[in-house]
Amino acid sequence: MKRLNMMRTDLMASQQQSSNTKPSLRDSWQTPQWLFNWADARFNFDIDLAASFDNAKVDPYVSIENDSLSGAWNCEDFNCGWVNPPYSETGRWLKKGWEEARKGFRSVFLVPAPSGENGYKDYVFGKASEIIFINGRVAFELPNGDGTATPVNGNTRGSCLIIYNRRYEGHTQISWVNRDDMKAEYEVSR
Repeated sequence: MKRLNMMRTDLMASQQQSSNTKPSLRDSWQTPQWLFNWADARFNFDIDLAASFDNAKVDPYVSIENDSLSGAWNCEDFNCGWVNPPYSETGRWLKKGWEEARKGFRSVFLVPAPSGENGYKDYVFGKASEIIFINGRVAFELPNGDGTATPVNGNTRGSCLIIYNRRYEGHTQISWVNRDDMKAEYEVSR
């Protein structure tokens, strides 16, 4: 897959209306490396399905321009995908994760903790194999455009990992992990 420098910054959903972040930046955030390292140690990702050149965590990755939502993920080359989707379109991405899980593809989503949105009701509870709530707010990072990123405090919502795995569909297992424990074990010195 080609590396493309394209970020999705043009959409805003109601769940972001209370955000203090400029609308043009709301979908440009990057996963903190310690959080990705923790998840990668558990799931062993081999593709990033919602990324840009500035925020990709796995190579190869699928950029917004290549539109991960319209292509099939169930590919012989990939076993498990990492997805930190644009939060303005979380419901569409969760639906895609569930659809691809039914075809045998395993994916892990980093998304806001559910607080009543339809996408969660329709495509997570009873469909995802697991939800891991992160106890403690995550300071997402804003790419600086030079390969570095700046963590920004003030996240107004909790975060969770949603795992889709066809083998375990039907009964969603719920667990929690402490953010500070994740950071202590997997934080990379800058």
